[in-house]
Amino acid sequence: MHKEEHFRELMEKMYQFSRIFNNYNKKPKAFGTEDKLFMSETHILDYINNNQGITIKDIATTFGITNSGACQQINKLESKELIIKKRNDTEYRVKDLHTTEKGKIVCDNHRNYDTIIESRLLDNLNDFDIEDFDKCIYIINSIIEDLKIYHNEDFV
Repeated sequence: MHKEEHFRELMEKMYQFSRIFNNYNKKPKAFGTEDKLFMSETHILDYINNNQGITIKDIATTFGITNSGACQQINKLESKELIIKKRNDTEYRVKDLHTTEKGKIVCDNHRNYDTIIESRLLDNLNDFDIEDFDKCIYIINSIIEDLKIYHNEDFV
């Protein structure tokens, strides 16, 4: 098999992974509470949990979404009582974000879930070493950077 054929096979596997991952992300899941969250909400909640006091603008910047999109996500989390907004001490119009106890339960259960899944996936990759992973990361990063240039866009 030529290099081009290997590359096409790699790209097809990346597309397949992307489709599976996108479908996974579209299904809300509960992590220890009655609330079902989409993965985007769960990851934003986890980010807030690990960075207590951040702002909506911080969320928008970190996740590559608009302030309006971040605000919508935050409002959903707040309506489920997973976070609270507190007025910033120095900027009156800015709200600092904090997880509630209920939000911390979701984060802990999500982290445990991820640990179990990652462990199971790693068990299937015992034949590969760190250098193999580094090569994969390098290849994927190269493709991402080329796509950014080709599409003249800033992908997140």
